Amino acid sequence: MSNLVVYCPEDCPRIQYTFDLMFGFLTTIPYELVFSKTAFLDYEGPKLNYGPVQLTSNEIFIPSGTILFEKKIVPQPIQFFSAQGLVAFFEHPQLGADFSFDLPGLIFYLATHYEEYLPFSTDQWGRFTAQQSCAAKGGFLDLPLAECWMMRLTEALQAKFPALEVQAKKYRFEPTYDIDIAWAFQQRPLFLHIASSLKDLVLGRWNSLQARWHTWTRQQKDPFFSFDYLQTLHERHRLQPIFFFLLANRKRHDPNISHSNPVFRRLIQQIAAWGYVCGIHPSLASNQFPEKVQIEKKRLEEILQTSVTTSRQHFLLLRFPDTYRQLLEAGIEHDYTMGYADAVGFRASISQPYPWYDLEKEAKTALMIHPFLAMDVTLKKYLALTPNEAVERVQKLITSVKEVNGVAGILWHNSSFAPHEGWTGWQAVYEAILVAAVSEDESI
Repeated sequence: MSNLVVYCPEDCPRIQYTFDLMFGFLTTIPYELVFSKTAFLDYEGPKLNYGPVQLTSNEIFIPSGTILFEKKIVPQPIQFFSAQGLVAFFEHPQLGADFSFDLPGLIFYLATHYEEYLPFSTDQWGRFTAQQSCAAKGGFLDLPLAECWMMRLTEALQAKFPALEVQAKKYRFEPTYDIDIAWAFQQRPLFLHIASSLKDLVLGRWNSLQARWHTWTRQQKDPFFSFDYLQTLHERHRLQPIFFFLLANRKRHDPNISHSNPVFRRLIQQIAAWGYVCGIHPSLASNQFPEKVQIEKKRLEEILQTSVTTSRQHFLLLRFPDTYRQLLEAGIEHDYTMGYADAVGFRASISQPYPWYDLEKEAKTALMIHPFLAMDVTLKKYLALTPNEAVERVQKLITSVKEVNGVAGILWHNSSFAPHEGWTGWQAVYEAILVAAVSEDESI
């Protein structure tokens, strides 16, 4: 077996990050970066030339553009075209090139969310919307494009250098849950019960009133309390889910059960006792008051009696680079916010975990980004899909992940099984998604 040698005409942080991302995370190929043309030409093993011109016939040649050698953030010329059956941009044809565009530059642009450092219009919550994205405009939002291109590159390398060492990746499914409100009616202050009941009465929300009454009188269990049901599914499919708990000071958009509620605390401890990772769900208010991330994280650590290093932003509110810097400052090592609220698909065109690059500081960080491909609220409320349409849409996304041996992450809520909230039929949706996700059949 032989390692890959990659030649670049000059060294810089973007080069180091991008090739580490390409060969250390998106694929696993032992490699070495060299900046000496002589050392590159003298090497007799597999080699990749990322430079302005072809150096030898015994290499994979990818012509270098400018983005990886720049030291500033400026609007980039994005013009889409088709190559090898996939969408590409940063076209840069050169004589003898194996790829007609700047492939590392494309991957860097997508992975760093370069476009989100530039001016854009926000939605009502201050979020970058999917329809503004390069992926939506290029028609590849439903595809982990960076991994698709890395498969093409790996195939080209193996075809030219059969002795190249490539460590196979394995598809993985990762269900995650946001626990905004653990109970719809129970474990809540009396004044909230009264106020909510009066509001339901005034607005004619009879289903909600009936569900509230049946829960109070013990005729049914609380409609948001789906944890025992979820645990049955996890055991059946041998899953290792991740739970994110909202532990804010209660406000309109942070409506969680109090972190001091003993029953809620026992629920969190029980989920951790099942062997599942428990992360913090930083409040919407924390975006305005960053110190709240540390406060809410410490609340969860006190309940669990262990350190917490995992998070996902409430409302998926993610601002570059501020949000990730705040998480790093609070001791977060893994973040699961990477996805859109208004669309399903791949926000970074990547399905697998990978390290965040702070584009303003030009530095790779210790924060690992964990993308997800679909959220329940997106399917039902933003896209207004029927249960059958939702299953079909997510199945297609899962298939695209399986084809690149990636990670299929999904975001669900414990409350998304409650009929009185309009979720009739969505239990079957979730179960169908789980069956598709754990199936080894790539065609599903």
